Amino acid sequence: MVHVAMIPDPKLGIQIEAERNLNQRNRIENMTPEALEKSRQRAIDALELTKARIPPEVLATLPPVPDISKVQTSAYHGYNFQLDSALAMQSPFGIGRVLVIPGETSAQFQISIPLSGLAEDLRPYLPLFTKLLKASSGLMIPCSVADVIKQTTCLPIAKPAGMPFAYLSSDQVDSALSKVLVKYDVCIGKYADCKYGGGWPNEVLTLYGSTKSGDILHGFTLIVLKLLFGDFGEDAIHKTAAAEEKSLSRAKGTGASVLIDTFPWLRIPGPLDARTIASSNISTDTYSKYSACEPLGRAVNMYYQSAFLSSVTKSLSQALSGDGLAAAEVSNVCTAILQMRTYFANCTDNSGLAHISLPQIAGSDAAQETVDAVVDAWSSCSRAWCNSMQIITVPDSPCQGTVQYRVKNGTTTPPRKRRRTGADDSAATVPLFTLGGRPGSTSYVTLNAPLGIHLALPNLQTSYVGVQIPLKQLPKKTVANAPFEERIKTLPDRDNFALRMLAHVLNRTGGLIKNAVRGRGYAYGVGIHTHYDEGYLGVYISHAVDPQKALGAFWETIDMLQSDEKWNENIDEFQLNAARSIYLLRFYTDVAETLAPEDASAMFSGYTGLEQRLLWVRRHVEAITLADLRHAFIQYYVPFIKKSSTSALYIVATPHTAEESGADFVARLNNNQYGVEFKALEMSALDPIIRI
Repeated sequence: MVHVAMIPDPKLGIQIEAERNLNQRNRIENMTPEALEKSRQRAIDALELTKARIPPEVLATLPPVPDISKVQTSAYHGYNFQLDSALAMQSPFGIGRVLVIPGETSAQFQISIPLSGLAEDLRPYLPLFTKLLKASSGLMIPCSVADVIKQTTCLPIAKPAGMPFAYLSSDQVDSALSKVLVKYDVCIGKYADCKYGGGWPNEVLTLYGSTKSGDILHGFTLIVLKLLFGDFGEDAIHKTAAAEEKSLSRAKGTGASVLIDTFPWLRIPGPLDARTIASSNISTDTYSKYSACEPLGRAVNMYYQSAFLSSVTKSLSQALSGDGLAAAEVSNVCTAILQMRTYFANCTDNSGLAHISLPQIAGSDAAQETVDAVVDAWSSCSRAWCNSMQIITVPDSPCQGTVQYRVKNGTTTPPRKRRRTGADDSAATVPLFTLGGRPGSTSYVTLNAPLGIHLALPNLQTSYVGVQIPLKQLPKKTVANAPFEERIKTLPDRDNFALRMLAHVLNRTGGLIKNAVRGRGYAYGVGIHTHYDEGYLGVYISHAVDPQKALGAFWETIDMLQSDEKWNENIDEFQLNAARSIYLLRFYTDVAETLAPEDASAMFSGYTGLEQRLLWVRRHVEAITLADLRHAFIQYYVPFIKKSSTSALYIVATPHTAEESGADFVARLNNNQYGVEFKALEMSALDPIIRI
């Protein structure tokens, strides 16, 4: 077997590009005026071809759009349970859901624990904590519960005489996990979205596992034991942090996350957010004054996690090599992990989700017993932690919103016994987890005028351009306790789905924006991303050959479509029907492939299950008209080019090269007719802010 590794070489890329430009210039210089004119005309003709419209008689011969009712999905049904009893003493869960999928070969659980009470200064450690849970590590099991755990799991626990804890090696733990779990994962946010960016910050930690149907409780208990009792000492933290730092450094080289991560970092309120940058001339010398009060919680995203993890690994490396000066910082890291465990063991938020999918189950009573067993397993482990670990006092934090943890003596906490009632499908579809509940989610800073920020990053190999604009959301005209069918009649999400359909029309292959940017060779990729629930509309341009021209082409397309005549020429019923069909087909087929994660995702969005979400999406998409698209365009797209009515935030990230000074490039960007002012920001100067 032969393995081939292809590693980008920035220097070689620059050399090849210079040679290509030289060859092209030599070829042009040797061409006659007649040949030059023919070449220019060919380019004009090729550009006009991208604007050509398919004749109606040709469209009439195409087959009709597929009927969504013919899309086959697996049979399934679910049981919902409200977990809001007054006797719920130490439970983070509010709703239980058992999804039955006949024919499935495995069972799955997705247990989501709220993070709304987690201190801001602990949030940078969340990604590291999830990696620790997935890494190989031992267990420190309290001897007081060792017998119970030995009876309910396959862990080979042997209580040492006179010792408070029984230790299991990483090999023993890994062997037990492999026997029970086909797959397990830990992520921040919904498991269905764990591979996609743009939704940060998220307010839950999700434990996911796939196992045989009879091993659901066994597999879940093993992961909870690892969360609370895993051997996360200095050596394990150092090894995991170093591996993650290398992984993020490689990812930063691709530039894949620079836009997704930088946008929320600048839009979330903080001493150095977009509003501060817009209202003042911040130089590199003034960064230091922000370091003492900058919320570390804003460093949770992947791009800036690298700088934070670098501080963690450096301190741990020095401490492990015998440097006593690093002891204080190492203590901060280990204490942070311990404080996070304290939070999870004592979480009583009651807004978490216990979601279980099974191939079969014998009715509602059996489903309720399954949910009860999972919730009780969590409570048993958390009580064991509280009984065995000493009380942790959280020091005062300079970050606003820091919560003092409630660490109680577990001996006074009685076993939790409660009855749970089934949830009616007509219950209000109120989101379980409101991302706007604390600063840092949808409470984005506003700008009085559009602002552009230029980042020159030495690790980038190509340029990226992006813009985000806030969406003015109107309160949904629904009655909280009205039946689902009554609420859906008003189509309260019409604007949301009109935006999605318009994005498909404009950015499809051969669409106006795709042709304007990619068709002219200004950039390789362009995407329109509608994040209605998060409160913004984003346009991202990747691998831009000429960032200024790519951005100008986008502006010109929006400007052109303001005319009713141009709109009617380019946006018609055929394109809307195609967009509706493509959207629904992709949505239904994606759901069919991942029923359990999508069902849990529906619960996060406030539905009682996937059944309601499918109906909600279909009713809205089928109701969208051309008038809805025009309304969405005027309300949400035109502000991209209206200086007086937008708080759009632009980011242009380019490789740090000596070919053109940053000041000259920013001056070229500022030479636009749409009132967007660009400023340069030296991101490397922010590294000291993101620290332990």
